[in-house]
Amino acid sequence: MVGVIGLTHVMNFYLAIKVMSARKTYNCKYPNLYLPEDDKNAKSFNCVQRVHQNTLEGFAPVQILMLVNGIVYPLHSAAYGFVWMLGRIVYSIGYS
Repeated sequence: MVGVIGLTHVMNFYLAIKVMSARKTYNCKYPNLYLPEDDKNAKSFNCVQRVHQNTLEGFAPVQILMLVNGIVYPLHSAAYGFVWMLGRIVYSIGYS
């Protein structure tokens, strides 16, 4: 179970790298979180950014629930956490 929690952090790092790469590709300067809607690359960049932001919104609760549920059901917790992680990766590829 602890290994799956570690993998979710690797997944989060992967999503952050995608955002950093998209910032460079679509020329989105800091501190802007998103590109303005009138920019020609707004949809492309904003989708990459929204995937990462959406993942971060649920990241802490998932981590806590995996740890708490892992006390009683470690295999189930690890399996469901792994499925959640793979789902986030597939979602990021499809939405981006």
